[in-house]
Amino acid sequence: MDRTEVQTNGDSLYTLLEISKTASNEEVRMAYKKAAKKTHPDAHFSVPGKFEEVNMAYSILANKKQRILYNMFGDNILPLLTEKRYSDYIDLIITKRFMSVFIVSLTLLLLCTVFYPYMILLAGVHVLPYFTLTLIPHVLLYTLIISIVYTVCSPDVKHRVISHTVVTALILVQCVVSALYIDGLISTQCIIYTGACTEAGYIASEVLKTYQYMSINSWLFICRRTCDSVLSLLYILCVMNRVAISGLLLTGTSPYLRIVPVSAYALVFLMKYKYSAVSAVLVSGGVCVCGALIVFLSHGEIGVIGWSVVLGMFCVSVVLAGYLMYKIFNLIGKAAWSSITVLEKYRIERVPLRV
Repeated sequence: MDRTEVQTNGDSLYTLLEISKTASNEEVRMAYKKAAKKTHPDAHFSVPGKFEEVNMAYSILANKKQRILYNMFGDNILPLLTEKRYSDYIDLIITKRFMSVFIVSLTLLLLCTVFYPYMILLAGVHVLPYFTLTLIPHVLLYTLIISIVYTVCSPDVKHRVISHTVVTALILVQCVVSALYIDGLISTQCIIYTGACTEAGYIASEVLKTYQYMSINSWLFICRRTCDSVLSLLYILCVMNRVAISGLLLTGTSPYLRIVPVSAYALVFLMKYKYSAVSAVLVSGGVCVCGALIVFLSHGEIGVIGWSVVLGMFCVSVVLAGYLMYKIFNLIGKAAWSSITVLEKYRIERVPLRV
């Protein structure tokens, strides 16, 4: 029987070997010998396929790293553990270094999302001398995620995400430069030059997105496809919103008014990348609300009532962070690991015709 087809029929591997989760390696080995004798095809009254299940149970429970994953996620992860091609990924993931990186990444994610308004508040009351310092978690999180992607993923996936990596980096650069300008650390000319360079970077990202077809098409096709993308309505709207954001920043307009083009940019950006209209509207509305909150907290002088509201919101944020972490681990635990091959199927879905 093929190992990828082995199933436990609802019974756990520990039940197959008739041992507890706290069993030692020696107990696992002894239980395997006992179960193998009972279920061997040459034994009387042996159930077809049971011997293969026992072998699978022992091969997983005798492996320290695979046993850790199995104890965490149970039978849901068996399709992943029984595929030898994923053994290298498992050896990489179940290490102290990778787990430390995961915990740090999760902490940075919370600082960048749920707790970011309170970092702005710290800058508003001058605990942090510059607003730019509040973007440090974003930069670190981006660096860690890119490092993980380029360490774990296959070359095909790396090639596929290059353009998304560039776009994310450009957005982060725009945020950092804007914060530096608000803190008075850079000049107006620097904002203009950076804006021109980022626009060139966005065009380069469109070229990189099309460059994956280079092996089957000519440069003429790449240029034509890039031009079609750059001249599309959604791309032009994105450019207009970026210009509007920079323009309102340079003219010293009210910070609350600057939220409007940022929210509109989020809406157009998500629609450009094929997100549903409902998702784009919800995210855009969330950006608008969070932006207003951030501007409000950035002033620092919010009064007793304001501090009471902030304290209440902080408690809600802690609960939300706990719920978010619970959902992440719950999602991982209930993941359809049999569909993990999506990572390897993440290729060009529709091969364009040669031009």
